[in-house]
Amino acid sequence: MSRLFARCRSLLLVHGLAWTSYALCRDDSLQDCLKLLSQHGLAALGTTKELVETCGDENPPLLFLSNHDWLPDGRVRETLEARFPSTDKSLNTMGKAFAIAQNYSKVVWLLAVDYAHTCISGGVCMHDKEARTQLRQAHAHYMSEMADLLKELTVSSAKASWVPGLGEPTHIIAGSAFRHNHMEFTTNVVTGFGVMEAGPTISVLHDLSTRLASSGCQMLAQLLGHFTLTNLPLPSVLPISDAGFPRFEFHSGSCCRRYHVLGDILGSLGNGHLNVAEVGVNNALTSEYLLSRYPDMTLHGVDPWIGADHIRAEAEGRFARFGERARLLHAKSKDAAQEFAPHSFDLVFIDGDHSREAVLADLRMWRPLVKPGGVLAGHDLFNPAFEGVLDALLEHLRPEANLREPPTIHFGSDFMWWIQL
Repeated sequence: MSRLFARCRSLLLVHGLAWTSYALCRDDSLQDCLKLLSQHGLAALGTTKELVETCGDENPPLLFLSNHDWLPDGRVRETLEARFPSTDKSLNTMGKAFAIAQNYSKVVWLLAVDYAHTCISGGVCMHDKEARTQLRQAHAHYMSEMADLLKELTVSSAKASWVPGLGEPTHIIAGSAFRHNHMEFTTNVVTGFGVMEAGPTISVLHDLSTRLASSGCQMLAQLLGHFTLTNLPLPSVLPISDAGFPRFEFHSGSCCRRYHVLGDILGSLGNGHLNVAEVGVNNALTSEYLLSRYPDMTLHGVDPWIGADHIRAEAEGRFARFGERARLLHAKSKDAAQEFAPHSFDLVFIDGDHSREAVLADLRMWRPLVKPGGVLAGHDLFNPAFEGVLDALLEHLRPEANLREPPTIHFGSDFMWWIQL
């Protein structure tokens, strides 16, 4: 954000902008507005569009849950089809809460785009009073809608299913909607209009829209977790009411792709050399991000690339950039696991075959290879298209339910999960 701030400041000082009339970006001209801003070094505003509109999801969960015919045959699809055409109340609540949060973040983002565009395109910035009014109206509308939704939910809140470590929908929505640091930041932005120069104003508006969008996406991830555990039948393991049922602990860190979450997890493991295995590399976008972010890390990538030589070539090209600290194994998971000694890795990330049997086998094979205090992580927990991940994880942890303290499954954005060993 500091680079966006610096770019805004330098541009606006050069243009010596005044405060008079202005023209706004509309749907039919939005892409042209973003293109112009990108040409002037403000591409970050365009990049945020994907976060605001879709959370960057490859598999948007609300669309999959609403269109059950998109899902593969299995327990999730059968359950959703059995309810059709009636709309499940929990699904309605999840969709409504996310829509309210998403609309607010988009309004603030559009305000940031409009403000920047009026400054750069016409030499006249939006007046501080107008920008302040728009932001306050958007904030008031958001607060009102969320308050109405929570009031509606309180009637059934006490009877709603409580997921250990996660709570219930009213609890989740209220925690996101009225998060103190976002409220405080919004107050500071409103107060700053007329005090800050144009460059910093663009920067903080963009920052606020990013914070709000990330918060809405993370709220959706938690609601999806609750919906899956309480509305969709679980495999024959412990019931959710059992004292040994795992705790589900959500982590709101970097948003909103798997590599952002993995980057945060690796950062929590401390400084120094990190040894990582990634089971299921695909085209190595995640690998590339982690290797770039952690120059002292060694990564062992595993993938058979069955019938996907072009994807394998793409992965090899990315791995080649990092020399000896990036090793690529063209092998199946079970064969690659045999190459390593117990306690070899600080983190193992499982993102291969998502069937119940395959995930369960990966958990059993790779968990002993993680150091004590390390992390075993994976992808697509609570993804309605891959029910086998939750099935396998619950079954794998079932023996640990007899411990005095039930096991904890950590999860985050982009269907990420992990357990601390």
